[in-house]
Amino acid sequence: MNFKVWNGLAGRKTLVVLGAGASRGASFVQDSHYEARPPLDHDFFSEMQRIKQSSGDKENVDGLLQFVRKEFGFNLTLSMEQFFFSSRGYG
Repeated sequence: MNFKVWNGLAGRKTLVVLGAGASRGASFVQDSHYEARPPLDHDFFSEMQRIKQSSGDKENVDGLLQFVRKEFGFNLTLSMEQFFFSSRGYG
């Protein structure tokens, strides 16, 4: 980020707001033991399928995906919002 833009704003308070997807392209993602990127609402379940078998979380992820497939089918384009809305009996 070019901080030169902030010159001349002395004495002015600045707030930078980052959304939930701000870490999506961060460098730590490439160094991670996961093949999945940090998920967003619309691709949470498809990203969870990309977690490596050697991950310590794989058993929990497999259980979650098994539940989702049983409830919603094998098309995992389901968003988190749809999952919570439908799984609570509102949908």
